[in-house]
Amino acid sequence: MQEISRISTDEKKRFKTLRPIMLLILLGVFIGTLVYIFNSNALSGSLNELNTDYLSLRSNSTYMSVMLSSLFNSTLMLVILFLGGLCAVAFPVVLLVPVYKGMGLGCSVAQLYASMGQKGFIYALVLILPSAVISCYALMIGTREAYRMSAQCFGAIFKSKIYTVSENARLYLVKFLILEAILSISATIDSICSLVYNIYT
Repeated sequence: MQEISRISTDEKKRFKTLRPIMLLILLGVFIGTLVYIFNSNALSGSLNELNTDYLSLRSNSTYMSVMLSSLFNSTLMLVILFLGGLCAVAFPVVLLVPVYKGMGLGCSVAQLYASMGQKGFIYALVLILPSAVISCYALMIGTREAYRMSAQCFGAIFKSKIYTVSENARLYLVKFLILEAILSISATIDSICSLVYNIYT
């Protein structure tokens, strides 16, 4: 019982470390929605290009093209996090990735609402939310790990613990490979949802 209780406590602590990052994503969703509402074409176009313009990409697109596009966009953000974690001064910068992810989601949901009205929210819940939850969770973990690793690199400069950082880097790489596998699952779900979208629109 004590072992189960300890594991439960550890899980709660891990989840608490993700809460601030979750708030950053929600902040991004709010900003992205405002960007679309006020029709900032340059920024909303950039967001849609990286986070996927939901309507234009999924209309008349194949299963594979949607999956590859979704995986590429998520992987690009994961790579930014990975490289940021290896930079001693990048730990504040990696926090911008979840904000940007949220902005893309905000733009996508706002676009669906603008095109379909209240029906767009239903499409967003059914078609965007499943894959978005998985990809956001992976990117939240990636942000946390990148922040920690970058902070460790920064500390190693002053404490001469380069060996410790190099040892942690192996585990760091493994974690990001696992996160990439999770993102591939998210991309697969996204492509399946796009098929549903094409069938019912």
